Amino acid sequence: MRQSTNTPPLFGRIPDVRRIFGLTRSRTYELLTAGHIAAVKDGRALLIDLRSVERYLNDRPKAQLRVGKAGTSPSANPQK
Repeated sequence: MRQSTNTPPLFGRIPDVRRIFGLTRSRTYELLTAGHIAAVKDGRALLIDLRSVERYLNDRPKAQLRVGKAGTSPSANPQK
């Protein structure tokens, strides 16, 4: 995927989705099948609408992380 300007690409392939957003190939196909993200076919190429992936991720609830005692994660101090 080559760009001639500094604007982000509108469409990309599955490896681009993984590189840009960190979604696996399987998860990308799940989201496509469920209609959460959009794609177009150009010949044999499946081009993912990267804006739809960004919208989907922005609409997800924000992560709530728990911190254990003294700033350690709960799994760092397993109980015996």
